[in-house]
Amino acid sequence: MFKDEPTETFIHTRYASSLPALRRLADNLFARQDISVYAARALPGLLHELDDGDQLFKLAFDERIPASITSTVGKRNIRYARLKAATLYAAMKADYNHLVRLLLELSTIAVVDQRGSDYIQDYPDLVVAAKDVDANRRLFETCTGWPGTRHARLTIANTLSGELQEASRHAIATNEWIDHYRRTDREEGMRNTGPERPDIAAIPLFLISQGRVLDAVKFLQGWKDWYAYEICECIFDYSHLAQLLGTQSSDRLMEFVDALVDIGPLTAALSFHEFAIPKRKQLLEKLAKLCSKSDNFSLSESFHRKRSDHIHIEDGLRKSSAMAFSLGLEAEALAISFCTPHQRPNIWDFSSPFGHEKVFPFVFRTAIVAEGKKTFIHEKDVLPEKLESICSCISMELEGAEFREQAKKILSGYIRKQRDEVDETSFPNKISYEDKENAERFIDRYLETLLAFTKAFSSVLAASSVSVNKSFIGLLSFLG
Repeated sequence: MFKDEPTETFIHTRYASSLPALRRLADNLFARQDISVYAARALPGLLHELDDGDQLFKLAFDERIPASITSTVGKRNIRYARLKAATLYAAMKADYNHLVRLLLELSTIAVVDQRGSDYIQDYPDLVVAAKDVDANRRLFETCTGWPGTRHARLTIANTLSGELQEASRHAIATNEWIDHYRRTDREEGMRNTGPERPDIAAIPLFLISQGRVLDAVKFLQGWKDWYAYEICECIFDYSHLAQLLGTQSSDRLMEFVDALVDIGPLTAALSFHEFAIPKRKQLLEKLAKLCSKSDNFSLSESFHRKRSDHIHIEDGLRKSSAMAFSLGLEAEALAISFCTPHQRPNIWDFSSPFGHEKVFPFVFRTAIVAEGKKTFIHEKDVLPEKLESICSCISMELEGAEFREQAKKILSGYIRKQRDEVDETSFPNKISYEDKENAERFIDRYLETLLAFTKAFSSVLAASSVSVNKSFIGLLSFLG
């Protein structure tokens, strides 16, 4: 406070030991709680030193905040300091009546504060876009479960702010923590808290902003295609914001896209960035070639991943396939679609709450193959797994009600007899009475609608830009 050290010593000697002077100071600070930021911050500690419990408890629930403090975080910090001082005093004096109420208020603020900290960590891009000083400070000060998270989020924030020198320091630390995590995982076979998608995306985002696009591509090659796709969703989101803020050139992102040589990142580029039609065609042709040559393309089988809200690479591949079809690249559309799972669902998937995970990929594949090969979609094309093999002998000339009646008649000849239950592998098409009832229910309730929906969906894929709205409205009629 004082630049002159003798003066500072004089003030401390003359007034710090004077109880009446300190009480007058406390009264003055209390009166200025809605005016002075210094008064609001200094008074809780002073009252605690004066052992003034009555004023501490009164201040703890005082609603006055200096008008110059406009942010929610700043106001919450003032309340937190007041409650903390009063809680400490009540605990030291064993004043349990006040302590219970104070702890309740303090816990409420702590919960809100933790939620705010979590939100700031999850969305460092919003912190930069909002230009909130308190949020930036909390992003820097917050402790995280996995140490690399803090460095990763600061890498993102500093890169988006154009502070590449500061971002470089945190990017190096993030990369070291990621390497440590991966080594620990391999050696011990244990996986505790670790990096999330934004943490990993921080490294290539920083490299792209530096113009080191080949290093960014090489970094992504260390991850499987399905995970690289999800990482790239963050990269493109952050890059778009950086371009709006003027801290990253659009040319840098285009250089990055041109350097991509793997299915996951290329699919992400087509999913999360808008390109001109010539560029889009070029990328789709490149992706189709990779899909045609890929022998070891794998998808995550994690149950939790399938139940998450993230957009998965399967969705991106289907979008790319539909995009290729709309641009007249039919061969490329088929090549891309063959990379996605498309096994026939079983009968129970059509009534399961999670059945869409198998039903929609199958419907999409059926629709796009039919349009790509210019073939007619028949009832046999949309039948479930076991029902398809049972009905394989039905003529393609039978359609509609005639096909459904014939299918139900055939089912009776495939009922499993008692002696067949010994070895089901010898009778793969045999079904139980319960299976027969489920199959008949599917034929009566779902088959006609499923066939019509698949045809309508196929029409949407084949529609031109002029007629696509009409085709899409027709498709929506099945979802009403």
